[in-house]
Amino acid sequence: HISMLSWAYARMGHTPAPLFDALAAAASDRRKLTSFTKQGLSVVAWAFASAQHPAPALFDALAHEMLRPGRLQAFSEYNLSITAWAFAKAAHATPELFAALAAELMRHGRLPECSPQNLANTAWAFAKSEYAESTAAAELFDALAAEMCQRGRLRAFEPHHLLTSAWAFARTRHAAPALFDAFAREMLRRGDLERLNGLDRDSWSWAFERQGTILPPTLSLT
Repeated sequence: HISMLSWAYARMGHTPAPLFDALAAAASDRRKLTSFTKQGLSVVAWAFASAQHPAPALFDALAHEMLRPGRLQAFSEYNLSITAWAFAKAAHATPELFAALAAELMRHGRLPECSPQNLANTAWAFAKSEYAESTAAAELFDALAAEMCQRGRLRAFEPHHLLTSAWAFARTRHAAPALFDAFAREMLRRGDLERLNGLDRDSWSWAFERQGTILPPTLSLT
């Protein structure tokens, strides 16, 4: 199957251009895409974005299929997050799809079901996309911040999930002082500050500075 084959090669890091050209041509047939499962659609997008293989016609066809009535509603939180990640990674401008993804993610009960990786990837994707400055994206960032601030939520985040999330909020300059306070408290609880390498330390400093949040002296990154 096209989705599994593209996923396998992308996962291995072996992405021969002739093969991916052929896969893209086959998957760009919109009639064929109607038979793809929700997993198949999101996996194909992920594979081509991960492979960094240009396929604008394929991404257009995928967006068209995903926007058919009822399609995104059937996606899991994982499918939604990797779809957003893939379109942002591929720098494929699809404002209608990002609007639909934001709306679906904000449906009642969706964000609490997201894993830390899903939340971080979603934040990164919307920050990276051309849709970042839209009203709907701002509403999604508010919802993401509220979810991440839920008691105990950040404890399940890996260090790179925390940093990715902070980067996304800082890049968009979306004000989230309570969230950045929560980031600082979680890093202090873990003792992560003492273990940061130089690059991560600089990234955290940049994120807090760009967010306009000043760390308490006990959490100083300098």
